[in-house]
Amino acid sequence: MTGCEPENFIKGVKPEYLQALHVQDNDYLDDRHILPYTGELNWEAIMSALKSVGYTGDFTFEIVKYLEKFPDRLIPKALKFAVSVGRHLVSIFDS
Repeated sequence: MTGCEPENFIKGVKPEYLQALHVQDNDYLDDRHILPYTGELNWEAIMSALKSVGYTGDFTFEIVKYLEKFPDRLIPKALKFAVSVGRHLVSIFDS
């Protein structure tokens, strides 16, 4: 949305300015607030960039749009899957 891939932005900003992340995927057109891997961003590259700059801050999902179409009874399962995605991203960072 800014003309800069997130992984390139991460590598170009002073690490002390990265304290907390609003983590969500998008389609390069709008701030979609969807679960990583359901949009267009390259999550392996993003996590690698975070590791390369020594990121130590928070990692908070902002995935309201991901959840909004699920019926109430599926929300707990959708959230459990979101946790799995988050753990996968952390495993990329840790590897």
